[in-house]
Amino acid sequence: MPRPAIKAVEDSEPEPVGRIVGVDYEGHTYTFDADEVTLDALEDFENQKYLRAIRAIIGAEQWAEYKSRHPKAVELDRFISALLGAAGALGNSEASSAS
Repeated sequence: MPRPAIKAVEDSEPEPVGRIVGVDYEGHTYTFDADEVTLDALEDFENQKYLRAIRAIIGAEQWAEYKSRHPKAVELDRFISALLGAAGALGNSEASSAS
């Protein structure tokens, strides 16, 4: 019995599903999906483990890009402020009237 033909499936990028946040900082835009921020990352912020939290939120590639553009620690506070300001209320994807 002949085997069925296998058709190649086109490689296509899926549309982003979450809330993509852009952080414009010093002439560069860093992006992340606010719906994918983990509770561990938020706990890291709360526990003042800022570097680990930022790396978890924006990803290793963008973190490496940030470090290459801004290698001095003095700029980190401004970047954290920009990141948190752009993120807004991470836990609330939509306003809810449920009590």
